[in-house]
Amino acid sequence: MGYAWRARCLQALGGTSDTGTCRGARREARNRHRPSRVQSARINPPGPAMSPPAKRFANLLAIGRRPLPISRRRFFTGLSLAAAAGVTWEAWRYHHPVWRDTLALQLRLPTPHDSETQLARIVAAATAQRPLFTRKVKPRYGEWLAHFEEPGETFNQYLRAVPLSRRSIDGDILLLPLGSFDERLSRIVTDVVALAQLFYGRTVRLLPAQPVPPLPAGQRRGSGPAEQLYSLPLLDLLKPLVPPGAAALLAMTPQDLTPGPGWNYVFGQASLIDRVGVWSLYRLAEARAPAPMQLRRVAQVVLHELGHMFGLWHCTAYGCCMNGSNSLSESDRAPLAFCPECDAKVVWRFGLDPAPRQRRLAAFASIRGLAADAELWSRCAAATERVLGTAVVRA
Repeated sequence: MGYAWRARCLQALGGTSDTGTCRGARREARNRHRPSRVQSARINPPGPAMSPPAKRFANLLAIGRRPLPISRRRFFTGLSLAAAAGVTWEAWRYHHPVWRDTLALQLRLPTPHDSETQLARIVAAATAQRPLFTRKVKPRYGEWLAHFEEPGETFNQYLRAVPLSRRSIDGDILLLPLGSFDERLSRIVTDVVALAQLFYGRTVRLLPAQPVPPLPAGQRRGSGPAEQLYSLPLLDLLKPLVPPGAAALLAMTPQDLTPGPGWNYVFGQASLIDRVGVWSLYRLAEARAPAPMQLRRVAQVVLHELGHMFGLWHCTAYGCCMNGSNSLSESDRAPLAFCPECDAKVVWRFGLDPAPRQRRLAAFASIRGLAADAELWSRCAAATERVLGTAVVRA
């Protein structure tokens, strides 16, 4: 009951209305029934003497029972404000391009496998190339990111994700044709082999063609030329074919592929762990499309799937060859080059020099009629040379 009501009651009974007197009376009544220290010691005799570590532990346990020096309302208000500030900071840092890029690319994580100088050069080259690539915006209806929420992966996350035992890649990249290829498709495959060799800096060997492995009826769909093969069972059949010293085995087939029921088709699919992949030329190399476009579409899928086989996730930060794609039109909008985040992973994993590699890729694309991709690679090489110096990079 409140002090004002008690004061009125005391005044009506002939007592005083002084609030302090009320408090003193209550305190006196409360202390009358409270045992003194001597009585408390008699009722609860002290236990055995505790050792200093036990006493410190008991004091730590008593912290939670001590009253807070501030009110409970102020405590929870401050806690809520701190949580709101943290959420606001994380949201602003994620959406602000400068902070997101700074934390993604300029944070160097030296490991026993690398030197600080090597990582600094890779990060400097990636930072210089960043303005040349377009940021990903909100996906439109039907695009990959509109259906699949993917977090992406920064260069630093890739450094932490790849174990030391799998960082060195010394073997060759193997391409295995499955089925029959006419002269037009054979020319495309030959050009793709040359491009993949320039891009990843490893020897790419084209193996002799083999027939498509027989799949049960439940792992096929349709019949005739439009028959689709389930890609996941096909990957399981390819795993035993990977030689021990090979970097990866990527199979290709002129037949259409689909991951399974519920999917229309897929351009290609690869395993992030088992170093196997498969891709289809059925939709990528249509005869009615111009020859440079056929080569670009096939090369884009090959570089993309090989990236998966070396541990790269789908890119969600920039327009990049590692973007997920739901259609040919979405795939055509993405560049053939890797964005700064993804290209830094390839340069680091294979120990490449960025600028000479990009110059060679630009020359290849220019000869094959891929003018836009050649221009992008040339600008990336020029930006890298401005930062690192031509003589240092090409040494």
